[in-house]
Amino acid sequence: MKEKLSGNEKWTKIESTIFKFEKKGDEIEGQYISKEQSANFNNEVYKIKDASGETFSVFGTVVLQSLMSSVKIGTNVRIVFTDVKKNEKKGQNDIKMFEVYTRD
Repeated sequence: MKEKLSGNEKWTKIESTIFKFEKKGDEIEGQYISKEQSANFNNEVYKIKDASGETFSVFGTVVLQSLMSSVKIGTNVRIVFTDVKKNEKKGQNDIKMFEVYTRD
């Protein structure tokens, strides 16, 4: 977070870091705080605040968007990157597979 002064008020800018799932077993855990539509791509972006208070942006894939569709904002989630499957459609990227866990 970065702080800026405006007149006599102190404003805090909220920033998020992009969380990248690079290898099987990578995971993020925290409170699901919001969902936005990506401005540059046609997918959703999930904001997850971890235990340290840092906010991460997680870009949705078709699989992840399907799994997250029933998760309510405010829920504690754990998203685990489990596998990569070959996409049978020529010219398409391989498919990242995920598991999503929730806890109240």
